[in-house]
Amino acid sequence: MSHQTSPFKRPWAIELGRVKARKEGAKGHYVAHFQRNGRHEKRSLKTARLEAAMSAAVQLEHQLQVGTFQPQPPNKTIAEACVEFCKSRLSDGCKPKTLAKYTTELEFFAKTLADAGVVHLRQLTEASLEDYRDLRRKTNLRGDEMTLSEKSLHAACMNIKSFSRWCTDRRGYLARNPFAHVGVVKPPLVKQPAATLEQIEAILKIADLPLRTHIAFLAFSGARSGEMALMCRKDIDLRGNWIFIPTLKRKKTEIITRRKVPLHPRLKTFLEEYVAAYPTRPDDYLFQAVPSQKFPTGGHGINTKHLCDRFEKLALALGYTVGRKNYGLVIHSLRHFFETFTTNNAVPQRVVDTWLAHAGDRSMGALYYDLNDADSQHFMAKVPF
Repeated sequence: MSHQTSPFKRPWAIELGRVKARKEGAKGHYVAHFQRNGRHEKRSLKTARLEAAMSAAVQLEHQLQVGTFQPQPPNKTIAEACVEFCKSRLSDGCKPKTLAKYTTELEFFAKTLADAGVVHLRQLTEASLEDYRDLRRKTNLRGDEMTLSEKSLHAACMNIKSFSRWCTDRRGYLARNPFAHVGVVKPPLVKQPAATLEQIEAILKIADLPLRTHIAFLAFSGARSGEMALMCRKDIDLRGNWIFIPTLKRKKTEIITRRKVPLHPRLKTFLEEYVAAYPTRPDDYLFQAVPSQKFPTGGHGINTKHLCDRFEKLALALGYTVGRKNYGLVIHSLRHFFETFTTNNAVPQRVVDTWLAHAGDRSMGALYYDLNDADSQHFMAKVPF
């Protein structure tokens, strides 16, 4: 009976200062053994030829001597890394809705690649994202055939690129980012219509008191519906004619500041009627939803999706086109109305941008411009809402 010699008892084919190598395994590739940080490590030289193995061993010896040696990243599976990525995003303060988008997209990404035999992160190439992009262009996350909009396709690809960047830069699971140079064309912005004053007047006439106040507030202050939902009673100064609108962090997790917007005389009339009918404490939500099964005692903030649905229902009843896909009215059309109407009535653009808290202008003029309270009130008072 023949006895096979252990590979660790065979003589070394290559012996350098710190690196020793010999053939091992079924493929007969050379494997280098060395000590680093007091621990024994080994690395495949990925060749069965002595000359190529010697060259790789010399390069490895040099890296160990000058301190440029980079350990190989762990051989993580794509599915495992996706789970860890979502946990990391959660700890970073990612909103549940955004986290759900990441989770569903990455689960479908991992499953699609696994079906094609790509299981580990090291197997990812530029073609992996390119093929997935082509698949998503005509398939939804349930695998059903449908045409995905360019905006949704861009968002899906950016989620995958964020994942690969996280694997490379934050976890070191990849030596290089395989998707770093994969181009993802951002679709052009589609201009959405602004509501007209006549449309808003017609909707206000048929809305009940709470909804009427919500619509008037958004149209005559320029606030976003999400900002309005966070406002407390103390954020309205009816005597001083000021509205303090909360500004959100980029991650949308907490309020960091409040911007001052003058209270237009017409909006003041709506708010006085609303406050008289629905008195609240200073720290309570200004606009509260009706009691529900989840909140039987009430007191919780309004749901912006329900607000948008009710607004579109009223607009549809009046014969107006609604919905972004139809180039019709949505709740955000009220903010478009505010900017359009105030600008058309000779309010300087810098003033309107200050009221709306637009962050896109990074020019020095935007940084230097300072709107004082008196001028702000003056400009708002002359707008003929």
